[in-house]
Amino acid sequence: MTMKAGPERLELGAMVSPAPRAAWRSIVEADRRALPSQAPEWTDALVDSGRFTDASRWYRMSDGRQFVVPVVRGRGPLGVPTRASSLPNAWGTGGIVGPGLDPAATRLILPDLFASALRVQLRPNPMMAALYRDAMPSGVVATPRRAHALTLPTDVGTLWNDVLSGRTRRSIARAERGKVKVETDTTGRLIPVFQQLLEQSVDRWAGRQHEPRWLAQVRAERRDPPSKWPAICARLDGRCEISVARIDGRPVCAIIMLYGATAHYTRAVMNRDLVGTSRANYLLLWNAMKSAVERGCTDFHMGESGTSPGLAQFKEHFGAVPIDHADYAMERIPVAKADALARGAVKRVLRFED
Repeated sequence: MTMKAGPERLELGAMVSPAPRAAWRSIVEADRRALPSQAPEWTDALVDSGRFTDASRWYRMSDGRQFVVPVVRGRGPLGVPTRASSLPNAWGTGGIVGPGLDPAATRLILPDLFASALRVQLRPNPMMAALYRDAMPSGVVATPRRAHALTLPTDVGTLWNDVLSGRTRRSIARAERGKVKVETDTTGRLIPVFQQLLEQSVDRWAGRQHEPRWLAQVRAERRDPPSKWPAICARLDGRCEISVARIDGRPVCAIIMLYGATAHYTRAVMNRDLVGTSRANYLLLWNAMKSAVERGCTDFHMGESGTSPGLAQFKEHFGAVPIDHADYAMERIPVAKADALARGAVKRVLRFED
């Protein structure tokens, strides 16, 4: 009697860094859950900023499947590379991208990734959280997060009638009947308007958190330096969309959307005094969701919600559901722990409230 051979054990076939651009692009295009920040053009925008070098990693499994992890290394003093990040804080979501990702492939890739530098940070796609949760090598520290997302229908009518809450539909209709006018652009022309509203928001956040205004502005500029969004708009070529709502000609709120297989609602700012009861923010998000459906996006990632009940409720009125996930870090030199202790001490002195 002839015995049938069992399935071959999956192995890591090859790794190349930086990832070959043509292969990376085809992998992202084939993955229906890929985020815009996992595309090669996004990494190019990070490199354009002058603060990072490309350390992306292309993997081929023994069964022929291919995956990429977008990774950059920070530039330290004298240009010495620092932490490897996929991706850095405030620079989007990284993690493994590629069709057919499963627990077996994840368990092979992650140890290799975390062994690639003395300090490695991983911020994976929240919608793939389950694949990472049980695949982490020992010594990796998880930081709990909460995001919101939804799977999009294939037509706008279903989105309006079956996904949005009745309250949300009424708020959108109110904004459309009122004085709210929306302008949308993908060239970067509206970035100065967004920055103006961001500065106003930062001042408001600083007051609420007992933080000196100058410190809040420094932190905001570090998070979103002036060169950041122009570089992203140029690299993504129509897939980074900025929308501004105006009332009587004055900008009152703005959002930044990223489009790929998955749409990412990545930034939102407003002047609360001017927005008032106009529901302008509802109209901006509704327009973005319509655009995502029309572009053929399969999912709509609404970003991190943290522990804010008001923010969570706003997103859930648009059909999003909470997703508990985590960021991960491996450090052979415990820099992050010392940094966290120092930051905590400063916050206590300032009576800072997150």
